[in-house]
Amino acid sequence: MMGVVHHGSYIAYFERGRLEYMRRRGMPYKALVERGHHLPVVELNVRYKKPAYFDDLLSVETRLGTVTRVTVRFDYRVRRPCAEAGAAHELLLEAHVVLACIDARGKPRPRWPQVHLHRVRRPAHARRSADRLVRQPRRDHP
Repeated sequence: MMGVVHHGSYIAYFERGRLEYMRRRGMPYKALVERGHHLPVVELNVRYKKPAYFDDLLSVETRLGTVTRVTVRFDYRVRRPCAEAGAAHELLLEAHVVLACIDARGKPRPRWPQVHLHRVRRPAHARRSADRLVRQPRRDHP
């Protein structure tokens, strides 16, 4: 109604960024699930600074935060390109999501498998997740 992106929409952007981050490191989420590893969200924190508007082109930057024996934290920044050529993107929000590694029965795994830890920490195979752009729906199509 106000022409701004609903605050809950950002959660889907974070998930897309996280899945792409993992995929580019040779660790697609589907492969984790097939090995009996699940990563439910156990914490979500968002600090909104400025609104995004419908039909804005947004950049969602995804970075690895802290990794513990059972959890992994991803940090996010959502930016909007500035109208001025060469100007820095305008920061709209910063966020982090913490995921826990559990088994198929929903029980915490004693620790992340070493192969997953190695992969999640390595550089991306292709373009960084920070380069992902998300197009907002047009105002007439909420």
